[in-house]
Amino acid sequence: MPVHLDPRCYPHLVEAILFNVSDHITWLAARLVSTAMLKLVDPLLCGHRLDIISDSNGKRKILSSDWPFAHPLWRTWQRVPYLYEGGNRETQAAALRRVTSIFVDTDLVSPHVNNLMQHLLPSTYISISHFRVINNVLTFPNELENDLRIPPCKSVRFDVCPRCPCCGTGVLEHSSPSISLHIWPDIVEPDFSSRTSRQSNCAIIAGAINPGVKVMSVEGDVFGLPALLRGVELEIQASPDLQVYCECWNDDYNYDPIEAAKCRREIADLLKIPKEQVDFF
Repeated sequence: MPVHLDPRCYPHLVEAILFNVSDHITWLAARLVSTAMLKLVDPLLCGHRLDIISDSNGKRKILSSDWPFAHPLWRTWQRVPYLYEGGNRETQAAALRRVTSIFVDTDLVSPHVNNLMQHLLPSTYISISHFRVINNVLTFPNELENDLRIPPCKSVRFDVCPRCPCCGTGVLEHSSPSISLHIWPDIVEPDFSSRTSRQSNCAIIAGAINPGVKVMSVEGDVFGLPALLRGVELEIQASPDLQVYCECWNDDYNYDPIEAAKCRREIADLLKIPKEQVDFF
C-alpha cells in the first residue's frame, strides 16, 4: 500500500522532505500538484539572497540564491516564478520576509520593486548599485528614473563612482541611521563630453546623505568623495552630528597623510561638519 502524505495534514513533514532532498526543478514541478502544495513550496523557491538586475536585453530579472554573502561565481541563481508584477501579494510578502540580503540596480527601480522591498525585515542587508556591469566591465551611470523608497533598516550600502554624470528624475528616500558608500575607482567612463559643463543631478548621493544619517562609512576610492560631493547639483543636507569614517586602501594599503588631511578638510567643508567628525583609517 503506497504511503501518501497530504500537505494539508502533514505540512511540516512534506516541507522537510522538499527542503532537504529536492532541488529547484522538483519544487517548480511540485507547485503544479495542488493548491496546498503550491502554498507549501512557494516560500522555498525564494532564498536568502535576492538580486534585481537586468539581462543582456536590459529587461529586469529577479534571481534568488541561498548563499547571501558568497562570491557570485559560487552561487546557484534561480528565478522566482511569483515575484513578477501582478503575482500573489501574500506569497511575495512571505518570500521577501525570508530574504536577508538584497541587491538592486537603480535603473530597474519601479513601483513594483518598491512594493516588494517594503516587505523586507529591518535586519535585511540592502545594497544599491548605481552602475552596471557589461561584459565584466564596470560602466556608469545607472539612471534613477523612478523614486526609490528604501524600507526602514539598520544600514544600507550604495555602490557609486566619482564624477557621476547621471541626471535621472527619481528621488531616493530612506530612514537608515547608518549608510555605507563604496566608491569604485575602476569605472570605464563613457563619452559624456556634452555634460562636462554641467553638474550632476545624482539623486543617490543627494538622497543617501540626509539629516537622519548619523554614521557614514566610505570605502574604495575615498579620495574621490570630495569630487563626488562637489559634483551634485542638488543640495546635500547632512546632519551636524554626522560621523564619517573613511577606510583607505590601495595596492599596498598605504596612503599619503598629507593628502588624507586635505581630503578630510574638504569632506568636512562640503558636508558642513567639524573636521574632527571625519576620520581616516
